[in-house]
Amino acid sequence: MNQIKKIESLINQTIVTLSSEKIIDYIDIEENQETAKLTKLTIENLPKDALVFTLDARVLNIRNQFLSEECQIKGVNKGCDAILICELEGKINVLFCELKSFDFSANDYELQFENSFLFLEYLCKMIEVFEGEKIEFVPRYFLFCLKVARKGKKNTTRYKEEIRIEYKEFEKIIYQKKNLHKVSFVVQNKNKKYTKKISLQDLIKIKDETL
Repeated sequence: MNQIKKIESLINQTIVTLSSEKIIDYIDIEENQETAKLTKLTIENLPKDALVFTLDARVLNIRNQFLSEECQIKGVNKGCDAILICELEGKINVLFCELKSFDFSANDYELQFENSFLFLEYLCKMIEVFEGEKIEFVPRYFLFCLKVARKGKKNTTRYKEEIRIEYKEFEKIIYQKKNLHKVSFVVQNKNKKYTKKISLQDLIKIKDETL
């Protein structure tokens, strides 16, 4: 059993697995809040052994069942919209993905990323302790959002004309979070709802630009 399969074997897939179609190699990440404008992101061209799941099961109202929902420690019951695990260049990469729309701050996503990283580290530590196999992974953080196009200015980007890539530092440097990639989809109307697509290959290219 490879390392990704070992991680998958620990997860209760009836709770956290996202719907996907491995035959055509894509995953849909959906945002169900009524106020959301970026309602769905499709990541295409996934390898067949990729593992994708969520720690933000809003529909089922499920969080870590060992933790109190009334816990006053900020962040312990948060999780990002999707976690994608795959092997790239011989290394296990974990892509932590969060969807936002407009007008958000670091407080709206940093704790989601932090808690999701801790969950992955917990799974890998369990495998190390009980199986004797150490799993090292490269964490990568992707914030997907919308950006209104500025009138009269040409949108330029290396990858696609409607996508802008920015490199950002986390405002709070806490526990092995190193960097954040902000992927903005340029739109014309702030009041409409949008579904967007991006390929895993486009996300991989970002690494060459910023890391």
